[in-house]
Amino acid sequence: MKKSKSHPSLPKPSSVLEVVRSEEEVFALLAELCSSEGYAHALATMCFSDSFVKIGPEMKPEDLMHLFTRSRLIRTELSTLIGLMVKSRPIDYRLAYSTINQQIGASRALLEELHQALSQPFIKRIREEISSGKFSEKSPFSSGESLREPFFYSGESAYTSQYRDFAVPKYEHDNKWLQANKGFTIQEAYEVVKAVCDYQNDRQVPLLEKMKGISPEEWTVLPNFTFSCKEISDFSGIEVGLIERVFDAFSLKEEDNNPTFNSIHDFNAVNATPLIALPEGKFILYQYYTLTESLYESPYYWMIADRSYRNEASDNRGLFTEDFAQRCFTKAFGDTHVWTQVILSQKKGAEIGEIDCLVIFGEYAIVVQAKSKKLTLKSRKGSDESIQDDFKAAVQDAYNQAEICAQAMISGDSKLRDKEGNEITVPKLRAVFPVCLIAEHYPALKAQVRDFLKYSSSDKLKAPLVTDVFALDAITEMLPSPHHILHYLNLRARFGEQIMASHEHTLLSFHIKRTLWLPNDVDMMHLEDDIAADLDVAMAVRRDGMPGLRTPEGILTKLQNTPIGHIIAQLEFSSDPEDIELGLMLLQMSEQTHDYLNDAIRKIAVMTLQDGGTHDVTLGSGTNPTGITVYTSVLSDITNEIGSLRQHMARRKYGQKADTWFGIIIDPTSFAIRTRLVSEFPWKMNPIMENIIESSQPLQQITSRNSLLAKAKMGRNDPCPCGSGAKYKKCCSV
Repeated sequence: MKKSKSHPSLPKPSSVLEVVRSEEEVFALLAELCSSEGYAHALATMCFSDSFVKIGPEMKPEDLMHLFTRSRLIRTELSTLIGLMVKSRPIDYRLAYSTINQQIGASRALLEELHQALSQPFIKRIREEISSGKFSEKSPFSSGESLREPFFYSGESAYTSQYRDFAVPKYEHDNKWLQANKGFTIQEAYEVVKAVCDYQNDRQVPLLEKMKGISPEEWTVLPNFTFSCKEISDFSGIEVGLIERVFDAFSLKEEDNNPTFNSIHDFNAVNATPLIALPEGKFILYQYYTLTESLYESPYYWMIADRSYRNEASDNRGLFTEDFAQRCFTKAFGDTHVWTQVILSQKKGAEIGEIDCLVIFGEYAIVVQAKSKKLTLKSRKGSDESIQDDFKAAVQDAYNQAEICAQAMISGDSKLRDKEGNEITVPKLRAVFPVCLIAEHYPALKAQVRDFLKYSSSDKLKAPLVTDVFALDAITEMLPSPHHILHYLNLRARFGEQIMASHEHTLLSFHIKRTLWLPNDVDMMHLEDDIAADLDVAMAVRRDGMPGLRTPEGILTKLQNTPIGHIIAQLEFSSDPEDIELGLMLLQMSEQTHDYLNDAIRKIAVMTLQDGGTHDVTLGSGTNPTGITVYTSVLSDITNEIGSLRQHMARRKYGQKADTWFGIIIDPTSFAIRTRLVSEFPWKMNPIMENIIESSQPLQQITSRNSLLAKAKMGRNDPCPCGSGAKYKKCCSV
């Protein structure tokens, strides 16, 4: 029996004031540790404890909380350990359980020290600025040296289900090449990869139960990650030959010892070929996530290695991103509002540019420019020049194209044609949302956008959303209507610079739970990743069939079965500009404001049902002057009520110095909208209205995100102070 190699001594806890061993030293110690006999078992234990989730009858956000702890090893850290282990493959030797625990402790300590080593450029710069008293306007992460840390530790962009499922449309046009060169189609590869996941999940509980009957000294979870082609075939019913061909494409062969992996940002073969081949036809898969990522990414690299197919593969890759954006937005807005490959030209004929995907809904447009660019290995290693080049190719160029097209559309001095040559009618636009869409995981994307992106914004040209196909999928999956998506894009553009988060899923989850709104007294907000747990559960329920809530509790659930909820439901799919503005105004309200207005509408509805009269409530915003007046009426002929509502709105609009005011008359039982009015024009001084305002009692201001206007008490038969000429009980009473 071979003796175990000595383990590196555990590093002492260090603070930022102590000297930290260099990255190269720590990496070498990790390599030595990972070559220890029996390390495969320690690695399996870490992958199990830090990757798997135990759930009850329903999956809940709290089930995922351990995945967000700072002590948990993230995928890049585990991949580093796997990549170092396969250099010597100490797989066929089992150590005592206590020795495995020592290996685990040493691994975690060294990885923590590696993190400290990678953080030193950032820490050094902060120290220098503090000691000199001179603080740079540039972000500490604006240099390549400092970005190496967030490149390695940035959150994952995609869910496992997204990598797995999106691989099929990504390579559906490449099936002939795949069949001829690999022996399978992308759909067949998808089926095999999915079967592996189901097989591993199905085995976990029985194998853990089996361990209860043996001595702790014999415990190992390595069998949970080990299987053969035949075992997958017997479990899934898929033909074993097909499984063998797919495994051959995604496996690291026995003779491959990962020679290129000599630092954390080197090419690590286990990321491209995560199935580790063992003798006698067995395979180890430590991270199912990595297999799905390889399914999504690796086929492209196989194809561009074939010079005769390289150009076609690249063309198909670009088309996928455009088509994907179209599918996402069509699901939300409908196919009559979405186009791809739109040619935009001056009215006199000169071409301005091409829009990869365009959405026009009412007076809003979304201009999507898609890129299939990745962060290169050279950039990951800290090359400033390469980082800038990659960012320009993936993001800045896309934004520049989007801005040119958006400005031309806003000016109205352009015409648009779809890919069949049909002209697209463009209304006078209220706002355009530029979206820069990336097809691949781009580490530390948000940090780079904050530091590097040069963009313009105005009332009509909104700040850009820079994201990937995975986040776009989640946005259009979780936000149930065009109005909800426009609301999110508007808040995202308004507060994006002030809210810090590692990736878009965190922002989206926060919005679904609480609305992406920053109070006036808050300059900056940082969101921790665990906020995304609610979204993670919802996506697992929707995409993997897990038991649990499809929609997290929050803005999408709190208005259900309320008067405002019923009103929004009648508006949210309408492309009428006035319906959109009313819908967005209602969605923007705070929870407190929603509660107030819902209670008030219920009260006036009861009053109308009791006396048959018309009753109303008015709510206005003081911070962003606008408002709404709601009437309840059971009269079959509401002609007089409409006239009264117009005058009521005029008084409220003028009193608030608002440019826009909404009015609706609703049924008191179903809350169905009977009529909807909008008064929209710039406020200006009017002596007649001034006299009306002065002669009426002042409105009481109630502070909230949208200030509420509570009307002063008056006699029901008094003339209404709005100047309508009607009695108060028939006009503005509650």
